[in-house]
Parts: sequence; structure tokens; C-alpha cells
Amino acid sequence: MIELVYMSHANKPFSDDELLELLSRARKNNTKLGLTGMLLYNGEGVFIQVLEGPADEVHTLYNKIKQDPRHRDIQDLVSLPIVERSFPEWTMAFHRIANKDEIDGFSDFMETSKTQRISTHNNNFAVDMLNYFKANNQ
Repeated sequence: MIELVYMSHANKPFSDDELLELLSRARKNNTKLGLTGMLLYNGEGVFIQVLEGPADEVHTLYNKIKQDPRHRDIQDLVSLPIVERSFPEWTMAFHRIANKDEIDGFSDFMETSKTQRISTHNNNFAVDMLNYFKANNQ
């Protein structure tokens, strides 16, 4: 099993309906593939997602995501083998960060103008943020 975390920028911000469709499809497909994870969205087009499960399935899905024309600037942040899942009960948990002051100390990370610089220098920061949301949304 592996855990893969990536960040991407949408070519345009997703509407609520588009997000619901994306989540519905992701949850259905992830259940079939035995994948779990979490998706964060800042409302301005920046996504951070963790995918975990069998390596072949994670890589196959990730390659499809990289080909999705709705995204650009896809950056691998973390990819590592795992013994157990961090998000075992979530086929795809979701959190929309509506208020940039919602998480003290993390708010700058998902500002579109700063994500490239921050993610390049501290990939574990994205994992820390995902774990923060996991701990506070159970």
C-alpha cells in the first residue's frame, strides 16, 4: 500500500454542483478500487488530495487525474509506502476551506499565489494539514 499526496490548480474555480459531482464520482470509483483519502479545496481553485491504497490502483487513478483537463500545475508532494491507512473509513473525505482564518497557521498554504513556493520547500506541510482536518472532523 502507498499514500500519495498531490496539489493541483483548477483551470477555473469549481462551483458547488461541480464539487458535488466530483465527490460523488470519486467516492464511487474509490470504493470499487479499494482507495481511501481526503480532498481539501480552498474555493479559489487549489486542491490538495491524499490517496491511499494498493500502489497499482493509486498510480492508475493518479495518472488519470494528471490527464484531467480541469487541472493544471499538478505537483507530487508525498508518495510513500504505508502499513496502514491514515483515512481508512473515508472513500473520499472532503473539506472546503471557506474562511482562510479557519485554521490558524495553515491559512497561507492554500492561497493560490503562495502554493508553489510553500509546497516546493515543505511537502510534509500538506500532510500535516490533511491530518489536522482528519483529527478535527471525525
